[in-house]
Amino acid sequence: MAERELTRKQEAFALVYFETGNAAEAYRRAYDVEEPRDSHGVPKGFYVYVLVDPSCGTIFYVGKGKGARMYDHLKDFAAGRVSAVKKYRGIKSAIERGRQVEPFCIEHDLSENAALRFERALIHRIGHENLWNSLSGQTSADERAKAQAEAMIERLEEAFPLYGAKDLTAAMGCVQELRQAIEVAEVNMGAS
Repeated sequence: MAERELTRKQEAFALVYFETGNAAEAYRRAYDVEEPRDSHGVPKGFYVYVLVDPSCGTIFYVGKGKGARMYDHLKDFAAGRVSAVKKYRGIKSAIERGRQVEPFCIEHDLSENAALRFERALIHRIGHENLWNSLSGQTSADERAKAQAEAMIERLEEAFPLYGAKDLTAAMGCVQELRQAIEVAEVNMGAS
């Protein structure tokens, strides 16, 4: 299944960000600034966030989170904990140069699959090379299961010439069942 398109608001955010270079301005133009938060001020559901210098709108990092995840990077840095070297060095360098690094929620109240897709799309749009991210996004359990099933189908199909006609019929039945399982997984990923 092809990568899903961005929502209208996500696309608007990306376009304004590339036009102005300012994430805060892009967010104000594309989203309702008063996003729903819990009683502790944390965005609801899964969300996609950025670490940004609000004075100039430069995005340093894109992440997916739930709860207070978007605040963990700066807490880890302050405590001297290094979870990802590139990000830690980036935060250190920015702070040493007098820049601000603040978390900023871009999209909230998402399913985990939707948050992962948006995270990957935003990293791709900004360019992984321009960010402190170690990876260019994560994959969901559904996406990994689908990829494993597709790899299994390829291995089975490559092995078909080794089997006689009698065994081939049973193997083809397995391939059809795997393809149906993949279709169900794609529907489930699209629904969440």
